[in-house]
Amino acid sequence: MICGIGLLNKYRMGFWIVAVVAGLLLTPQRRFLATVRLPVGAVIAGVIVAPNIAWEFAHQWPTLQFL
Repeated sequence: MICGIGLLNKYRMGFWIVAVVAGLLLTPQRRFLATVRLPVGAVIAGVIVAPNIAWEFAHQWPTLQFL
């Protein structure tokens, strides 16, 4: 849920998410990736950020043009 809210504020949050997952894959804590919480959290984050992505798509990605 926090990742979804963070993605609404800054798309750069996606790099943080990728870095955390990569860090977990490379350490013994990778067992946390096999729990039910990760996919449920990813779905919740996706549902939170989906309207924003839909708006961006409908308006020809103005945020990317701005950046």
